Amino acid sequence: MSRADQAEQMRPSPANSLDEVWARKHAGVSPSRRPTVAVIGAGCSGLVTAKELRQRGLEPVVFEMGSRVGGLWVFGNDNGRGGAYRSLRINTSRTMTEFSDFPLPPGAGDYPGHDEMAKYFAAYAEHFDLLRSIRFRTEVKSAEPIGDNEGYRLTVRSRESGAEETLFFDALVVANGHHFEPSRPALPGLDQFKGAVFHSHEYLDPKTPVELSGRRVCVIGAGNSAVDIASEATLAGAKVTIAMRTPTFILPKYLFGKPIDQGTIIPRFLPGSWRRKIATIGVRLFIGKMSDFGLPEPTYDVGQAHPTLSDTLPQLVQRGEVQVRGAIRRIEGNKIWFEGGGPGDPSEFDVLILATGYRVSFPFFSFEHISAPDNTLPLFGRVFHPQHRRVFFVGLAQTIGAITRTAELQARWIAAHLSGDYNLPEASEMEEMIQKSEQAMRARYVPSARHTMQVDPEEFRRFFSRELARGQKRARLGQGIAFEVKGKLGA
Repeated sequence: MSRADQAEQMRPSPANSLDEVWARKHAGVSPSRRPTVAVIGAGCSGLVTAKELRQRGLEPVVFEMGSRVGGLWVFGNDNGRGGAYRSLRINTSRTMTEFSDFPLPPGAGDYPGHDEMAKYFAAYAEHFDLLRSIRFRTEVKSAEPIGDNEGYRLTVRSRESGAEETLFFDALVVANGHHFEPSRPALPGLDQFKGAVFHSHEYLDPKTPVELSGRRVCVIGAGNSAVDIASEATLAGAKVTIAMRTPTFILPKYLFGKPIDQGTIIPRFLPGSWRRKIATIGVRLFIGKMSDFGLPEPTYDVGQAHPTLSDTLPQLVQRGEVQVRGAIRRIEGNKIWFEGGGPGDPSEFDVLILATGYRVSFPFFSFEHISAPDNTLPLFGRVFHPQHRRVFFVGLAQTIGAITRTAELQARWIAAHLSGDYNLPEASEMEEMIQKSEQAMRARYVPSARHTMQVDPEEFRRFFSRELARGQKRARLGQGIAFEVKGKLGA
């Protein structure tokens, strides 16, 4: 059976109501009522959460600030938080990005653009009958915990009428993404720079928000947005310098005629450190050292930091069309000094583009309740908060590869817990597992604000399978922490 046929079988039947689904899954069990669930966001993570909840017989209410599903993949999103630029394409291949039960159309190419991805998420929402669960143009102004882990009180506002209302839910799923609040670096003299300064979040194309052609442009960063913008600006006639604080592996999108993230000849039974070492040798053997292209050479192995994908930037650097410098030391007027100094230091620039990532933010929570200082928020499986048992997170992770499959498993995990099929470990065990996970993450990845919520999708898949089985056994035996529905909220 093809994956398309499997997806068709998953389509909800109009005759198969959520009441019938809940009754079938809870035969012989008489819970007082189904838990009420709010989901914040109708992007990738919010949609798959709604789908998994509905397939468990639950009826989530999804709050979406914009008028369309798809989150950051909607170009010009009217939610006011979109950061897609005109030429944006995914940096993970199509088959590694699609959900397990709903394939991306082959016609979208190996690396679909934002328009294809937005259409895909819209088709996903329609296929699984999710639109009925979404309240568009609705902002969650605040989410306040009720009592001692009893639920959440949400204040929501219509972005059309401005009207506010208060709603009560047993459970809250946070799927609001983490690419909407730009992180601005603390650079000496940045506020006094005499040219144009903007974050990559504002970038649309080489003419917007600032005309780049014929101008001296410094791009700060070495991630995918940084190299895309640096390459595009150069080809549009800008004189570009890219400032890299940390050397980065910049890899091509294809290797031996296939997307670089598809398949591996490295045996999976080998320890992770061995596999990363072999991958690094392979990159240097079959692609070349970064220094061969005139880029700084990483001192770590492939897989210890986010790789950046670009077929263009290494060649532009090699041809001398893009200059590569170290971290910025200070700024005075139009002049910038770089670490390492050298000829041309300082250099003068007309435009400074900050491709410096994002701050993790929850505008609807009080800082005291839940926050992520320095982009850090330890969670069990990147889903469950050890103290707050009524809130869950989906997609709050940085993955080596696409987030979609990881978010899908996280959503399935939450749905199993809310429907009584999975019990969490006891609090002390959860805390211990969180600490071990955090230690392992710090040991593997290069220290960086990008690597505070890191997840390896393959490792997560194995962990999820083991933990789901353990939690289902706990639920059968009446052990661990179950999700209990309290009395009527807001009464």
